[in-house]
Amino acid sequence: MRVFRSQLLSQLPGFVQATATLSAQPLTFSGHTHTSVGRARKRFLQTVSADLASLTLGRQVHGSRIQIVERDNVGAGATTPATYFPATDGLLTQRPEVTLGIFTADCMPVLIADPVTGWTGALHVGWQGAVKGIVPKALHILKGQGVDLRNVRVWCGPAICCDCYTVRDVKRLKIIRHTLGTKAVCSVHGQASVDLRAGVYNQLRKAGVLPKHIEQSAVCTKETHSLPSARRDGPEHANTLTVIVRHAQPQDLRGRNVTVFGIGAQGGGEAALTYALQQHAHVTAYDQKSRKHFTNLQKKFRGFPIVWKFGAKAAQSAIHAADVIIANPAVPQNALPLRFARTQGARVTNDIALFRQASANPIIGVTGTKGKTTTATWLAHVYATAKQSVVLAGNVRHSPLLESRAFDGQTPVILELSSFQLDGCDVPLQLTCGIVTNLFPDHLNRHGTMAAYAKVKAKIFSGQTALGIAVTPLDSQWPAHAPLKLCGRSYHTSLQPNPRANAWVEHGWIMLRVTKARVRVLHTRALRLQDEGTLRAALHVTLAAWALGFSLPVIRKSLRTFPGVPERNEVIRTFKKRIFIDNTTATNPEAAALGISSVQSPCICIAGGTDKALPLQPLITALEKVKYVVLLPGSATQKILKHLTVPHTIARTMHEAVRCAWKKSAPGDTILLSPGAASFGLFANEFDRGAQFIAAVHNLS
Repeated sequence: MRVFRSQLLSQLPGFVQATATLSAQPLTFSGHTHTSVGRARKRFLQTVSADLASLTLGRQVHGSRIQIVERDNVGAGATTPATYFPATDGLLTQRPEVTLGIFTADCMPVLIADPVTGWTGALHVGWQGAVKGIVPKALHILKGQGVDLRNVRVWCGPAICCDCYTVRDVKRLKIIRHTLGTKAVCSVHGQASVDLRAGVYNQLRKAGVLPKHIEQSAVCTKETHSLPSARRDGPEHANTLTVIVRHAQPQDLRGRNVTVFGIGAQGGGEAALTYALQQHAHVTAYDQKSRKHFTNLQKKFRGFPIVWKFGAKAAQSAIHAADVIIANPAVPQNALPLRFARTQGARVTNDIALFRQASANPIIGVTGTKGKTTTATWLAHVYATAKQSVVLAGNVRHSPLLESRAFDGQTPVILELSSFQLDGCDVPLQLTCGIVTNLFPDHLNRHGTMAAYAKVKAKIFSGQTALGIAVTPLDSQWPAHAPLKLCGRSYHTSLQPNPRANAWVEHGWIMLRVTKARVRVLHTRALRLQDEGTLRAALHVTLAAWALGFSLPVIRKSLRTFPGVPERNEVIRTFKKRIFIDNTTATNPEAAALGISSVQSPCICIAGGTDKALPLQPLITALEKVKYVVLLPGSATQKILKHLTVPHTIARTMHEAVRCAWKKSAPGDTILLSPGAASFGLFANEFDRGAQFIAAVHNLS
């Protein structure tokens, strides 16, 4: 069934709205049986995932009376005209699952949504209702209910346009001009006309609604024959129906049994526990490691009602009777306990999904095999350069659930998203902007195939509307594994000149294609780092920042001043003419090889570790060009040894590896940690590996 929808309101999680076309008739009782109207309304309500019992309506009289819908009057007018709210042209509610409806034939449907408090509204606005002040009256009521009008979003739906709304009544025109403003009355071909859109917009702005939060439909009911029009077809013609509903969100945790499954060591578990407690859930915390690993965390939550469970044997009891399981990203989605929980009707989700459902803030997501953190952090630096507030969270070891600003309905949130986080996200992300940095083999021990890995990465664009922004690289393995079906505005990057690229490098310059014009943004010499990963991140940041509306001076300044990100080709010390570089986050062979290739001086490389079921040839090829290799123990190292011909040794600890590399080095050499493998066994994680490398380097004397 074809319907008209608001792009603005469609971006708000949980809020759904639609205006019916003539194909949905009959929607009014006039001249039709209650049964036929009920069936038609049911079919139409399916477009907003609502049922007939939730539909609530008023008997409209072109007035300004507004009714707040409470529990006892949900469903008024849904199945019989006898139960309509009498003489009512506006409905407001804070109750989820209540579908508010209004009828129009040329008048304007005005829908209101507050993503912070959950209030919704539906107003029938003709010239009489506008003059009587139904719009400012509704906003005044909402303000009295604690709604900040700066957060409110408003859609002015299909209505008769100025060109078609000619009026000869001089008295009416005078009243309209006086109450709605001079722009509400205009001249079309020498005849006076009413511009209802301009008049309502003026009222919204005077009340305090922000311009960016107002969307006005350009659809004219008289000119659009799929919609009813009293002026075109006569006043007896059937009205259309416009509805809005805020569905109860699955993340509503109050009173529910919630298990945080996998507390973890990176802070995600702590954030999930905090959030679940704030939502007044009954909380269980579980991890397969023993209790001794979480002594400090338990001290933090001392006095809070949390049931703690540890060890593999406790997994089953941890999920018993759970309504919601917040899984750590490190726990595979096909893990037996999670599969069992789903069969018992539990929802298995993660902190990113819970955040996405609870927040109406604009969200920018960044994923890819490598370069995620650099791109996300650099983009946050663009906001800081422009002196704009922003939240950076996600895979940067900081959960968005802990950020109050991430729930204010306004502050942009930049999320770095790993494939593990995307895999566990069970809701559409509906991002304002989604960025994929690159794609090459990684985590195949978890995802199995490149096609499956790419499919998970593609979830970053799930639910994106036509207003969304998608930034993807042309020169990567992405097209071979994940054909993308993007709904938003698509932009592309390339390290080489490419006619399809919107941002690329040419003769050392970062170039940007703005419409048809080519713009020189900045020479790559001005960047603080010159490696390929940095150049690619700079392209993504340049293009995304431009698409998000930042000026070229701000973009140029942010490119010049970005200092880089720790543990990503980070120079940590220069000692006795040796340079020490930490690239511990290069956990796959491709990324490690890129790190090695960026070193221009003779290189001693510390590499190896645990195998991730990835092709090791890129790393082996890169290692063949270095001066000396110090390998860390692990299954990947055993495979590398079979092909390595350059001088090498195996170290048992990071301290031993750094001492060995130091002994083999000479003035002018670079000692690089670029593992190309996981850190399991010898280190807690890649960050622990990097910390031990830094400590060992600073112990040299």
